[in-house]
Amino acid sequence: MFIMKKKLNVIFILFFFFLTGFAQKGNIKIYSELKGVYIYIDEVFKGTDITSIDSVTPGNHYLKVLKEDVIAFGELINVKPNETTAILVKDSKEIQDKLLSRKFKEQETYRSKKLDVLLDTKYVTETSGNTQINENTKSIYFPGYFSVLGGSKTTGNVSTSSTTVTKTETSWFITRGNQKISHDEFAQLTNNSDYFDKAGIYNKELEKYEQIKKQKPKWKVDGTSLIIGAVFAGAGALLYDPKVNMFDMESNDTGKQVLNVFCASSALVGTGAFFAGLFHHQRPYNPMPVFISPITMDDAIRDSKEYNRKLKIELGLPETYEPQK
Repeated sequence: MFIMKKKLNVIFILFFFFLTGFAQKGNIKIYSELKGVYIYIDEVFKGTDITSIDSVTPGNHYLKVLKEDVIAFGELINVKPNETTAILVKDSKEIQDKLLSRKFKEQETYRSKKLDVLLDTKYVTETSGNTQINENTKSIYFPGYFSVLGGSKTTGNVSTSSTTVTKTETSWFITRGNQKISHDEFAQLTNNSDYFDKAGIYNKELEKYEQIKKQKPKWKVDGTSLIIGAVFAGAGALLYDPKVNMFDMESNDTGKQVLNVFCASSALVGTGAFFAGLFHHQRPYNPMPVFISPITMDDAIRDSKEYNRKLKIELGLPETYEPQK
């Protein structure tokens, strides 16, 4: 009986120490503004993007949070028994600068592939009105032009108003990196199906134009010229009076002379029109088609922004990133 009671006491003491030790441990709560971070405690990996570490021995521990090999948080924290210690990992400019400094190649790739829409605004004194322009950034590679999408040295917002008689002329074009690109290249990069649909129609019209252009002119009777010519020639012949001499300067019947001149002219013109209609030399009519690009400046700005956004994601760059000069 004594031995049994002793064993129970030992078990009770061990159980008491076990519960006491378990209850005295603390927890760590992690709030991170960054995603894709690796959590370490005392240099032991605990997981990716975890929000808590439970049952931590009380005392000082080194907590480290890594984002792409950059230490976003690394400090000694004091864990107290039966308490939760909270830490905040901020997405600061310093962290973003460190992350970017490790992505030199990605930044260079983005610069070489980035789409931009450049504007050049001129003022011509012709019409009255007020004009306001917001010039955000100057182009690096094209002096005199201003980037709509940013990415170069910012000059601030400049508003220009005029009370004189002026007209604003704006020209624009698209660049990729530091090179101008055509609307065809832009449509390929941004998968603009509307552009290629209209380009396909234009190419068919152009092919038809070239084929018709090679055809030889054909002789064809023109019914309209025949009828008009016959009417004028017939009317002139019927009304012409051969007894009246048109060139007799001493004649007293000037009215009949004028009528004869008119009739002779009508018969001559009508005869010419009749034979012109009879042997009409006709070339097939087909005007040269003109291709009007469906890409407007607003379309170019919208599609460029979306293309650049996807490019940043692909390269692992922040969506707020823009290269500076």
